[in-house]
Amino acid sequence: MGSNDYSNEQPIHTVELDAFEIAKYPVTNRQYACFVAAAHRKPPSHWGGPTLPDGLRTHPVVHVSWKDAAAFCVWLGEQENATIRLPTEAEWEKAARGTDGRTYPWEGPFDKTLCNMGETGTGGTSPVGIFPAGESPYEVAEMAGNVWEWVNDRYDKKYYSISPAKNPQGPAKGERRVLRGRSWGYIDHYVRSASRINGNPGDWDYYNGFRCVRSQ
Repeated sequence: MGSNDYSNEQPIHTVELDAFEIAKYPVTNRQYACFVAAAHRKPPSHWGGPTLPDGLRTHPVVHVSWKDAAAFCVWLGEQENATIRLPTEAEWEKAARGTDGRTYPWEGPFDKTLCNMGETGTGGTSPVGIFPAGESPYEVAEMAGNVWEWVNDRYDKKYYSISPAKNPQGPAKGERRVLRGRSWGYIDHYVRSASRINGNPGDWDYYNGFRCVRSQ
């Protein structure tokens, strides 16, 4: 995956975004199970078969590729007669940081009790919603830790140098896709809201999940 320094987060700049609605939580195994059954999709490998284990129902789904995540959004949009998609990088970061440029979704310094990451010691995903004090200014949860989240944008380390000032959509070309949000297995360096890595859109990983956006 991507860089472990800050160079792919530069330069700091301001962008303008149209209104959007982002899910409070990443997609859970229970929600994804509906998609697996209805769309006849391959279940995530950590389920150990086609049936979702009861103990994982409210955990964010992992072992899903970018392609799986994008397909889920299309399917959900069809069920709800709405435009459902993955968030752009800019939308994801706005939901995590608010307008005051905070380093973490919460105000103040890093605090391992406010999210599920390496120093929290869970050793895996946790049920969504158990860290309410770690929510972002918009009351969006799990924006730090638990799972890395696929976003829609293709990855380019230098994209911020040419990013448009309004509604940036990411590079027009590129094989890899961006992940944001950090996961349960990473240290505090990655829990910053600006942290970004990249992955192959066809790969599954036990760190990676996603959340959805509804366009207004």
